[in-house]
Amino acid sequence: MFRTQEKHNAGDYFIRSLLFELKRKDDKGRLHGVDQSQLHHASFSPSTVKVEFRVEEKGKKSRAVDIAIFIPNQKLAIFIENKMGSNEHNT
Repeated sequence: MFRTQEKHNAGDYFIRSLLFELKRKDDKGRLHGVDQSQLHHASFSPSTVKVEFRVEEKGKKSRAVDIAIFIPNQKLAIFIENKMGSNEHNT
């Protein structure tokens, strides 16, 4: 779904939709440098998707992120941690 060059012919639709939704719900200003126009006109293809991607932080134990999406031409990385059904999920 997030692999923009796959045969689903959706291109970067799912990545773009995800970013629009994140921007809409961004109540903490984490996407303050991004506006709707930029999201509409940017290309998010090609993308690389990794599952159970290992993330290392200096001085901390590495951990796996469920889904990592890399879009090199936008210098963008999206990390998705699935919490459905866990006690960490808030709804």
